[in-house]
Amino acid sequence: MKKFFQLSMIIVLFPLISFSQWIMYYENSPSSFTKICAVNKDTAIAVGLNGNIVRTTNGGVTWEVIQSGTTQDLKDVRFAGPAVAYVCGNSGTLLKSTDAGSTWIPCTTGTALHLRSLNFRDPAKGWIAGSDQPDLMEADSGIILKTTDGGVSFITDTLLNTGVVAIGSFNADTVLAFCHKLSEYASDVIRSRNGGLTWELMEHITLNRGYDVMETFPDGLTYALGGWEITKILDYGSTYTSPVSLLIPSLDISFPSQQTGYALGWDPMPTWGMIEKTVDGAQTWASQETGLFTGIDFVNDTVGYAVTFDGKIYKTENGGELVGIREPGDERGQSFSLSPNPFSTFISVTATGIRDRLAGQSRTCELYSPTGQLIRKQPFQNGNLEITDLASLPAGIYNCIITKNSAVVFASKAVKLR
Repeated sequence: MKKFFQLSMIIVLFPLISFSQWIMYYENSPSSFTKICAVNKDTAIAVGLNGNIVRTTNGGVTWEVIQSGTTQDLKDVRFAGPAVAYVCGNSGTLLKSTDAGSTWIPCTTGTALHLRSLNFRDPAKGWIAGSDQPDLMEADSGIILKTTDGGVSFITDTLLNTGVVAIGSFNADTVLAFCHKLSEYASDVIRSRNGGLTWELMEHITLNRGYDVMETFPDGLTYALGGWEITKILDYGSTYTSPVSLLIPSLDISFPSQQTGYALGWDPMPTWGMIEKTVDGAQTWASQETGLFTGIDFVNDTVGYAVTFDGKIYKTENGGELVGIREPGDERGQSFSLSPNPFSTFISVTATGIRDRLAGQSRTCELYSPTGQLIRKQPFQNGNLEITDLASLPAGIYNCIITKNSAVVFASKAVKLR
C-alpha cells in the first residue's frame, strides 16, 4: 500500500437520491486503515499504518483500539479460526492472537523484508508473502514463509528480482502466488503442488500493474486483482480468462461466493473512490459508494465490512444494495442542518431560506434505523422540527431525511453513541 499524502475530499452524498446500505460505524481521521477481516457478522479486526489495530465484537456498534506492540505499517489481517488471527506488516512483522484479536504476540520470522499477504488454512498452517520494498517499486527480492506450527518456526523461500504480493491456497498442497515485477510492468504467477516446498512458473503476464490481491476457492477458481483489472483464473492457476476493466484502480477484493464479489479502491488524482459489485462472476460490475477505500471483507453475501485510508470503517447488512430510491426534489436556495450530532435523546432539524411560509407544510421528516427501517415520520412545519424520545434507541448510525412531495430534498447521517 503506498503512503499517499493526506488529501481533502468532496463526498458525494448518495442519500440525496437513495439510502446506500454501506453505513459508517467508526471514524478516526489520524488513522489510516489498509485491511479488515471479519470472522463473523459481529467480530472484525481492522489494521493500518503505524501499527494501528481496532476491533469490534458487537457488529461495529463500538470499536476498541488494540495495542499491537509495533509501529510498523500493517498490511494484512486474517482469521485462521474462531479465535486465532494473524497480522503481517513491514520489516518482517508478524503478529498472532489467540483471543480473537484482544491481545497480540510477535512471531519471529527471521526476515527484515516487508510482509503483505497472509493465507492460513487453519490455526497452525499458513503462508506469508513479501518483498524487500514496502511499496513494491522495482523489488530486488521477495519471500514466501511457510509455518506448520502456528508461527513458531518457518520454512523460507527467497525469490530474486521480484517481490511477492499475494498468496493463496486451494488445499493443503496446492498454493498460488503472484510475483510483482513493476519495472517490467508484469507479474509472474507461480504454483506449488507440495505445500510450498517447490514452485513452478505458470504464467508471465504483462499488465499496467501486476496482480496485487487474490481470492481462491477449493475447486481451483481464482479471482486476481491487478490495478484497473480483475482476471478470472481456472484450473488451479492453469487457465486465464480475459481481464475485465474496473472503473478505478482497486486495492482489495472479497468474494463471499463464486458469483458475488466486491472490488474497491481510490485514486488520489483526482481524489475519488468506490466499491464495485458483481453478481455474475466478475463479468459485469456496478458501482456502490464513494470513499478512500483500501480494504474489504464479507462474511457472506450480505454482511461485509470496508475500511478507508482516512480512518473510516463501514458495514453493510444487505450486500450494499440501495433502498428507498427516490427522485431528488427541487429545493434550490434552501439550507438544512441537523443537531446535535452525535445525539442522545432528540434530534433538531432546521431549514433556512424557505421561500414562502406555507412551503413547509408539504415536507416530511423521516428517521431510519441502521438497517433501513422507518422509525419515525412526522410533518416538517415552518422550518424547524424536533424528533424527541430517542433515548431508548440502540447505538448506531441513523439516516434522517426530509422529503417534499415524496422526493428527498435533504439527507444526513445521525450518530447515536449509547
